[in-house]
Amino acid sequence: MTENKTARPESLEQVFLCYTKDNLQDIAKKHGLKGFSKWNKKDLAKWLKDQLLDENVMGEIVKKASADETEFFEAAIREQEIQISQDLVAASILLTTYGAYDPKQSVYLVPDDVEEQYEKICTPDMQAEKANRGRMEIYAKAAAYLYGVISVEKFAEICETYDEALTDVEEVRGMLEEICRNNEEICLKDGLLMFSDLSENNVYQEVQKVQGSFEYYIPKTEEEFVNYGRLECQEPNENTVFFIQTMMFEFHKNQAEALQIFYEVQDSIRMNFPEEEIISLLYQHGCYFSSQKQVEDTKKEIRRLGCMTRCWDYKGHMESEMTRNAMSVGLGRKVYPNEPCPCGSGKKYKRCCGRKG
Repeated sequence: MTENKTARPESLEQVFLCYTKDNLQDIAKKHGLKGFSKWNKKDLAKWLKDQLLDENVMGEIVKKASADETEFFEAAIREQEIQISQDLVAASILLTTYGAYDPKQSVYLVPDDVEEQYEKICTPDMQAEKANRGRMEIYAKAAAYLYGVISVEKFAEICETYDEALTDVEEVRGMLEEICRNNEEICLKDGLLMFSDLSENNVYQEVQKVQGSFEYYIPKTEEEFVNYGRLECQEPNENTVFFIQTMMFEFHKNQAEALQIFYEVQDSIRMNFPEEEIISLLYQHGCYFSSQKQVEDTKKEIRRLGCMTRCWDYKGHMESEMTRNAMSVGLGRKVYPNEPCPCGSGKKYKRCCGRKG
């Protein structure tokens, strides 16, 4: 911690007195408060503090805060102060409303009276309600990550797989409506939960056409499902680490750079970006090709990674899983162990998809 520590404020009013009157009026407007135009700055700071520390007002803000926001806020209370970026604080209604930020030291602090009121409103019922909302938000983000778009009814059915209490579709819909109002990544449209970018120009309809009648991929464990929502990525594994190695050895990237490229390429594959766009993405990361053969070889690596990536087109399944499923129900001819794998990796079937068959 820095030598000249920022003093922790005793009250939220003390924090507000450091703002301009215009700043305070903007805070009041943001929270839908009225009747503040008559106050001078000093009186406005006290009035605003009283309004925002009201049990009901603060309770609603706390309930709507994400798990990450709550974690930062509670850490600031527990540790007296935390170091955090200004962008993270600015993006959080909870943090901007109830704390003080010192940009010189990147330190965030929670006033004493805010801590006292926070502990008062955090009853077991409140914590249970907040936990349920947080879990539903992670479920929703996981569904958007895996499927791109899904009906609320089907989403509720998948949720019930992991929590038998989530059987009421209208209750789930109500929770989603509240979550989507405060989350830019996901939205509800036409009775569908979707990745927000798909709502523009009704792109989600094209995704639905490609998905057709495929069955949804439903992870066997809740842990796997929520990880897609929490991490918003597929972690590298023994079947995909080859792509990171290619970035390091062929294009001389360090491990961190190679990992970043891996995630971006996998995301592009998941969203069905054209192959040429993915090649352009590699160019943007400084992956320069010495020959057309290297371009073609890299495209093969992209396709190979694509076979191991959970895609919207397959409702969360991987192409390699679809290939195995097709063969298992007799939709394709039998593939023998020493034959080339149908996924296009170039490996023998027994050393690729056949290992999990």
